[in-house]
Amino acid sequence: MKLKIKPVITQKLTESVQYYIFCSSEQTENISYKTFPNINLCLSLYKSNKITYNQNINFCRIHDSNSSFTSKLWGFHERVFNVTVEGATDQVCILFHPGGIRNFTDIPYDFLINTDNVFGMIFGSKGLSFLGQLFDINETGKRVYLLEQFLLKNHKDFISKTAVTRSIQRIVQTGGNVKIETLAKETGINNSTLYNNFIRFIGQGPKDFIKTVRFRSALSSLAEQKLLSLTEISYAANYYDQSHFIKEFLQLTSYTPKEIRKKVVIEQDKLIWVNS
Repeated sequence: MKLKIKPVITQKLTESVQYYIFCSSEQTENISYKTFPNINLCLSLYKSNKITYNQNINFCRIHDSNSSFTSKLWGFHERVFNVTVEGATDQVCILFHPGGIRNFTDIPYDFLINTDNVFGMIFGSKGLSFLGQLFDINETGKRVYLLEQFLLKNHKDFISKTAVTRSIQRIVQTGGNVKIETLAKETGINNSTLYNNFIRFIGQGPKDFIKTVRFRSALSSLAEQKLLSLTEISYAANYYDQSHFIKEFLQLTSYTPKEIRKKVVIEQDKLIWVNS
């Protein structure tokens, strides 16, 4: 599978979009991999593919289809996400920062997560027409340019300076080392309202978001900093102790931290996954 990760070019989009991923595979290829819970949302656009998803085991199968375009929103995983690609695929992914998709739509996440036409749901008929233009282009740089021009035209600038945005920034800056009560006090709202605002804004509650931020910090350290001990990594990522560290990794990845360190692959300094 060919994989290219491209940065956001336009400054105005940087608060919403983290980066873009372009994936392609040949007809004869069968590929399987695993990814892990993350704080971003991935809007995946597919040409001539059918997506079969089993929520019970968090398994996604991408295979050939006569359909023109499919678009799925992936995120909020509470455990390992298994993906199998069978045959040819041409996939474009938009990686949104937490809440970043809210600059383009206020449609509830439950509707977005459960449809195979996310792009059409957000952008309507002009979105479907745009997908035809996007996939007609083969050169990655031109695809990025076209994609950003479309996103800029549909950018609504909803999320700047909201209470939830400030809370998200606080959680990320502290690596998840902040209490929900502290966030509620800093934003001047109670815990219940903070929870509801998080669900509406980013699709998961503050407790789950803090847990994921902490996990991703430790996962990055395990993959990148081979000289650090597991104890050093666990405390740096704000786990209570080694037992808490191991328990949470088993829950989120099905591997112990020691096993993860041996298995993970870092792709272009961005993606962390395990080849199946």
